Amino acid sequence: MNTFRQVAFTGEKIYMSIANYVYHGKIYSSRGGYGKLSYIASNYEEYLSKKLSEIAEKDIKLSLFHDTSAMALMFKNEKNTAVISLGTAFGIAFPE
Repeated sequence: MNTFRQVAFTGEKIYMSIANYVYHGKIYSSRGGYGKLSYIASNYEEYLSKKLSEIAEKDIKLSLFHDTSAMALMFKNEKNTAVISLGTAFGIAFPE
């Protein structure tokens, strides 16, 4: 909420990448530290949307994406492309 105020956020949608696999809002539980978020809620995307909506006192729709897959969207029109990220671990994604 501090960031909401600092940037004067007035929107209703938030797109967030996370260093874990995400499928329809569900975090893959067997992978790394972020996998533990799946213990908080089976669909962490819905959980965060609900919590942010309560705090902001308006409807907020949060969408979670695997971080390297999100990066790959920048290259969706490039043929024969792979995106490899290096950080705490390796990530790979293939643009459509």
